[in-house]
Amino acid sequence: MFHQATLYILLSTLFFSVTHALVKFLDHIPALQIIFFRALISLILSALAIYKMRINPWGKNKGGLILRGLFGAMALSMYFYTLQVMPLGTAVTLQQLSPIFAVIFATFVLSERASYLQYFFLLVCFVGVIIIKGIDDASTNLSMTHLLLGIGAAVLSALAYNMVRYLRATEEPMVIIFYFPLVTIPFVGVYCLFYWTPITLKDVLPLIGVGVFTQLAQYFMTKAYHLREIHELAIYRYLSLPIAILTGLILFNESLPLNVYIGIGLIFIALLASAIIRGQRHKSS
Repeated sequence: MFHQATLYILLSTLFFSVTHALVKFLDHIPALQIIFFRALISLILSALAIYKMRINPWGKNKGGLILRGLFGAMALSMYFYTLQVMPLGTAVTLQQLSPIFAVIFATFVLSERASYLQYFFLLVCFVGVIIIKGIDDASTNLSMTHLLLGIGAAVLSALAYNMVRYLRATEEPMVIIFYFPLVTIPFVGVYCLFYWTPITLKDVLPLIGVGVFTQLAQYFMTKAYHLREIHELAIYRYLSLPIAILTGLILFNESLPLNVYIGIGLIFIALLASAIIRGQRHKSS
């Protein structure tokens, strides 16, 4: 039966995909400046929600909340940059490594042990990354720096996801969301003070859209995870990959070489298999 949580996670995936396209459209504005606007809108929306819910906005585990916000701010900064300088499908593919890294980190942060199959899928994903980059192949148009930034964003995102799971026992979901812009604004604000790029009227709506659609994506993701366990819903997150490839082809006229499609396909298969195997393990336990 089509569970309500499935609808929520599909809506979250769709809203994140819209955000990716808007960030790509705003590639003439520095990624950190886009993040500043995104965090400002999120701060306002989160504060209004917390006020309406009448809960303590500062939480209990302030150190953990700040650390989650810092991991998220660093990950988003690197990810938004790769969205602007890489083909959309490639940048999103690298970001989709984060669930695999999350499995590894969960072993140490949450004492959740991964199977050998999970580590095998991680290896397959790295092979896919190597294929995407290419060996002495300039046609991929990817520098090693951009590739490492993409992987780094996935690693930091995985750490942020682990912190969210770690904090869920003591913190309200909206408080966790609230701390992200609370940490992000000063994190990127220093850069914006010295390297501000003027925006035009045509940039206003896309910038607002980045903030609103990201907030909606996080909201529906939180709602979904309140109704169903993460392993039951993780597979739907990977739908953002084919959406990103199609968006890049249709809206941005991106042409990808064959090795990129092969690498993306390999990573996509490994991620799906990993999610399915993990879900089966949880059902049998």
